[in-house]
Amino acid sequence: MFWRLARTLLKYSLYAGLYLILTGFSAPGERQQAQERCREFLAQASPTARPLVPPPDERSRKLFCYGFLAQASLLAEDHDQARSLLSQGLELAPQDRTLQEIQAMLLFQTGDLYGAENLLDELLEQNPSSRLLSRLGRVYYQQQRLEESILALEQALVLSGVNDQKGLKGFLLRVRAEHEALAEKDRDFTQHFNMIFDAEENPKLGAALLDVLEDAYNSVGADLNFYPEVQIPVLLMTRLDYARTTGAPDWSGGLYDGKIRMPVGGLERLDARVRALLFHEYTHAALRYQVGSRLPVWLGEGLAQLQESKHHPMQSRTLAGGVARSVLLSFDDLAHSWRDLSPDQVPLAYRQSYSLLRYFLDLTGWSGVEELLAEIRAGRSTVMALDLVLEGYGMDFELFLEQWQESL
Repeated sequence: MFWRLARTLLKYSLYAGLYLILTGFSAPGERQQAQERCREFLAQASPTARPLVPPPDERSRKLFCYGFLAQASLLAEDHDQARSLLSQGLELAPQDRTLQEIQAMLLFQTGDLYGAENLLDELLEQNPSSRLLSRLGRVYYQQQRLEESILALEQALVLSGVNDQKGLKGFLLRVRAEHEALAEKDRDFTQHFNMIFDAEENPKLGAALLDVLEDAYNSVGADLNFYPEVQIPVLLMTRLDYARTTGAPDWSGGLYDGKIRMPVGGLERLDARVRALLFHEYTHAALRYQVGSRLPVWLGEGLAQLQESKHHPMQSRTLAGGVARSVLLSFDDLAHSWRDLSPDQVPLAYRQSYSLLRYFLDLTGWSGVEELLAEIRAGRSTVMALDLVLEGYGMDFELFLEQWQESL
């Protein structure tokens, strides 16, 4: 059944086939079974001395499986595995458009925007499509080339099918709103940052802000032992534009969603508060590249606040002595999105996260943090990752949590 479906889809579009199979199985177990079938086939079909020109059916199956597993790896944010599978597939068929398109997605996800742009341009020259134009629009968006992004997305919309139009229209509206908010703003960049801001009050402010961000890149990198080789977009906006383009809750003082966004428009000078916020938001950006979306919110916010605290007092975010356990938020509440927390719970969530991170760091040092991040990146649950790290300190997650609560 699996190969019959794959063979049928190959007649039309290998990429469409990959997408349909990845999303068409009704349960994760069925998707996992399909991936195992492909792994078994590739293991059996790759002898050391294979013929230079494999039989057509075997070759098609190999290409299908390389693409299928690479796409699944991308969805799981396993970039090393995706890179390995694509390398093997492109060795077999260097001009395979499907594998090249998945490679462009990999380049985009890992921050190589210019590599993704160049590959998408090549593919578009051969055969324009709504999907490729949509991807190129997203690359331009991350590069802060908003007018080009709008043009690519509008072209994608013209070529799109009915099922794709809703998502394209929604993203296009977002890009247009951002372009309107930032159209008259100033731009500056360094090796690691691409910033849009309002320098009307202080023309020298842009260089000072970028200096702080480069300081953050080096300082946070030294703590995390991680230096992403990317150029991160940064937007400094008015509070009104920030709320309009992000939909962030009122308590948000900044966010990272692929771009560092901060509501500090009209800034006249660089003070300790802004410096601290830049360190805070850069930490989120670095962690996204280091760990991906698996990072629990409390750990990301704890580390970001720790970096922030080096430049601005954090007394308001420490837990008061003797705080009742019944008041504390659960570990699960801290791990997942805080958007559903009440306005009264959000400050407590920040304080708990900072307190938890400080307690863990005092116990293990930065080596423990680095090990914890690596375990989460490898796919361990947060509790399992904590158990593995804390084992070397004579405790497990439950004992750690209990001792932390007793320390309050």
